[in-house]
Amino acid sequence: MIGGGPSGAVVARLLASWGHRVVVLARPDDPARALANSLPPSTFKLLHQTGIADLVDRVGFRTTGNTVWWGERDGHAESFSPDGSAWGYQVDRAQLDPLLLDAAAAAGAQVVRGARVRQVRAEADDLGVTYVRDDREGACRARLVLDCSGRAGVVAVSHALRRHVPGGRMQALVGVWASDERSGLPNQTHTFIETCDAGWAWSIPTSHTVRHVGIMVDGAASQLARGVSLDATYQAHLALLPRIHRQVRGARLVRAFACDASVYTAARFAEPGLLLVGDAGATLNPLSSFGIKKALASAWLAAVVAHTSLVHPDRAALARDFFSHWSSQVWHVNLKRSREFAEEALVQHPSAFWQTQASASVDASQLPLDETALLTSAPVRAAFAQLRLRDTFVLSLASQSTLVSAPIVRGQVIAIEGAVALGPSPRDIVRYLRGVDLVAVVGLATGARDVPTLFEQYCARHGAVPLPDMIGALALLIARGVLAIDAPHALAAPR
Repeated sequence: MIGGGPSGAVVARLLASWGHRVVVLARPDDPARALANSLPPSTFKLLHQTGIADLVDRVGFRTTGNTVWWGERDGHAESFSPDGSAWGYQVDRAQLDPLLLDAAAAAGAQVVRGARVRQVRAEADDLGVTYVRDDREGACRARLVLDCSGRAGVVAVSHALRRHVPGGRMQALVGVWASDERSGLPNQTHTFIETCDAGWAWSIPTSHTVRHVGIMVDGAASQLARGVSLDATYQAHLALLPRIHRQVRGARLVRAFACDASVYTAARFAEPGLLLVGDAGATLNPLSSFGIKKALASAWLAAVVAHTSLVHPDRAALARDFFSHWSSQVWHVNLKRSREFAEEALVQHPSAFWQTQASASVDASQLPLDETALLTSAPVRAAFAQLRLRDTFVLSLASQSTLVSAPIVRGQVIAIEGAVALGPSPRDIVRYLRGVDLVAVVGLATGARDVPTLFEQYCARHGAVPLPDMIGALALLIARGVLAIDAPHALAAPR
């Protein structure tokens, strides 16, 4: 693993715990430039899946939601649950990252701290990495090299895989503020977000008395010229955001720093022997608010792909393709989401910054199927009406060609299992729809005679699902020509 941040540490811990020999090359740490991250309740499954939930709980500051001044939302408080009982975490990476690296070492990974990678050589099956630590050169050979180096992108840059996005150049101006007493703010554990013509800001508390405030601005227009005080530039931008500015009145600015926040992706996220994990492969626009969740998901999947490649070499290419497809799809989904946020902000702030953000080009072919659009389409509604009109029916497989094989994650490996082709595009190949196993529905439907029986059999064999989702899946399979519905009198036909 090149990089000892969350992605590298999580992958290393998982692979070491699964019995592999792992070396982590972690560059020198700079806690003074560590960011705060917000982890909503939707990350909990990943925290447990990657085995770091206890570590996050140890250093995390609990939060119950967000408060936003965005577009027409003027100070709108958004709780994680209607009754306020759900919570997430605000985390100072300066505290969390060392714990994650220690956990990787405890699992058996060899952690080389303070290492600066000089070269990654990839020739056929011979992978070599050279690095410097304490002015001494070191080297290691490996079957797989995972670039988890974040924005540095050691492999991504040296192998010309990085692709910058038009209008994606951004910079974050970050200040850490401390107060001697609690702020007294309403919803003081919330993340606060505010927009202005020049950009937007987030304010994340890591305790009752410490708050990280970051301002996202156009990287080319931040006026961080030589000789200009960073503190003065930061304060000038903060003054453009009156609500968040008021939050830090009376607090002291402990430190301020600037960091790159540009958006980029990769031409490919995997090559033989190489994987680009987390921010090394692609960064999301912070507007999407999905960054930390994506990093953890990328790390978990990279561990599964690496494990598959090592224990099932015959599946290595399939696993790499699966990882690349997933990484690209996640990036485009969140690019679309951030563009929608920018369009909302543009209404209130008709500036060049928001115009650029709202004009981001999204490749629709890289987006997953829209489940809601699928299930509300006219053909599906017509199939649903057919099912409602019949007490009994006969379903048959309309075309064998609609049943295909596709990769899927099973435990710690990428497996090849059945799937359903709902159309001609590769993205039309689906196994699950709203948690309903389509292959299982096809198998059971050809022997069922009514919806209640089918639903009962499915839940008994594959676990409970909502009845509307089951009926929706069945109607979709009929509408897309996977299943054919016949007249009830076919039941009387001789066998």
